Amino acid sequence: MINVDILFVTSVLGLLPAFYPVMRIVKKQELNLFDLIIIFHTLNFALVPLWKGNILHWSDIVIFKTFFYYFAFILFVLLTDFYWHYVYEDNISLINITKYLKRYDKFKISKYGNIVFSIILLLSLIFYMPRATYILHLEDSGVVMEHEEKVQTFLFGSFFRITGTILILYFSYNIKRISWKDVSLWLFLVYMLMNLFFPRRVFLSLILQIVLCVYSIHRNLINYKVIVYLSSFALFLYLIYFPFYNIMRHGSSMLYFDPSSPIESLTKFSSYAINNWNAMSKDASKVSDTRSLNLYDAVYNLIYHNPQPYNGVLTWKAIDVGIPKVLKPNKGEGSMPIMEEMTKKYVDQADSYLLLAYGDFHYWGSLYALVIFCFVFYVYILYDAFLWTIFGAKIVSLYILLFLFDLTWNVEGSLDGFLSWFFSSFLALIFIVILEKMGVLKICSIKKCALSILINSRKDSVN
Repeated sequence: MINVDILFVTSVLGLLPAFYPVMRIVKKQELNLFDLIIIFHTLNFALVPLWKGNILHWSDIVIFKTFFYYFAFILFVLLTDFYWHYVYEDNISLINITKYLKRYDKFKISKYGNIVFSIILLLSLIFYMPRATYILHLEDSGVVMEHEEKVQTFLFGSFFRITGTILILYFSYNIKRISWKDVSLWLFLVYMLMNLFFPRRVFLSLILQIVLCVYSIHRNLINYKVIVYLSSFALFLYLIYFPFYNIMRHGSSMLYFDPSSPIESLTKFSSYAINNWNAMSKDASKVSDTRSLNLYDAVYNLIYHNPQPYNGVLTWKAIDVGIPKVLKPNKGEGSMPIMEEMTKKYVDQADSYLLLAYGDFHYWGSLYALVIFCFVFYVYILYDAFLWTIFGAKIVSLYILLFLFDLTWNVEGSLDGFLSWFFSSFLALIFIVILEKMGVLKICSIKKCALSILINSRKDSVN
């Protein structure tokens, strides 16, 4: 059985590298993607095990090996972070995420845009949301669905996510001047409410995106009162929403979801959660606690079984499955089935770059995981540069930027999935380009806004 002292000491040591990015936040300084990798990996691989680690039966030697592997990775990231801030901090690039978001001052949605997004949200409520939640509930229950069964649903989901991203950006950039009479504000609130029925990581992603944007654009608004509000909201999510969602998800395995009557089905699940709150909320909270350890538990299981390294084969399989069938009809199943076999865990496998990197190169995976992150960053930077050169669209860059943010915070992700998104996102990004070129969306840089105000003031003085 695990020695509590070893768990405590290793977890506390695991917290130390996070002091650097956290102090940057306290001082309201710029953050880059490496800062965010450190913060969110510390949360999942040091803070959560320190807080909840006593509910699992780990062995001393394996937890030490797991800590050694993770800590080597986080030190490599920290050194890269130091170097990046020292050499490239003044560059406006996607990696310097807060500086890039701050370069713009205004984000506008025209009345035609509000009509388009209203239609998308309405169709999402009728078509996409019921089917997407149905698919996710089936997959949560262990049902394996063919890609062809999901493709139409999640193709429309791209438009739903684009709409949400645009509404989040609108809310974040205009938070100081937004009005309750603003149609876009109400669309934003409706979008957030709809996402309460998706897995909790989806809703959490939206909240974190808003916090990041507000920190980047309106840092002067952050004070102790705002921190208290955010902390209270975080407690609400942890104590109320997450257990409520787990009860609702439990109900989905017992109650029939009728895709032809989506509103009634969602109402039925919500009523089930409300009616069973008193009886099931304690167990639902335990489920949340257990799930929060899945990332650490997956790496632990891999190191415990210690299979032979695949020496890059897993990476190749991840790239192979991400290529569209149009380009590669006979592609394989990706890295995840092999990873499940290596960890000896076939249900609810939590994936991560750290997991794949250890599977490929054992302890050298601590450095290789950083290489994977850098590779993905630069792939999307080149992707963004290509789209900017061809179409000159600014909002595409913001969409890709928030995707990269999701990559850093949602540590439970796979290389397979991110490469698949790269190949499948072109049509979605073209949709954003069309919206911007038609004048439905518009963003304005601080310098251009200032210049516009100066020109208008001179015209007024002449008149």
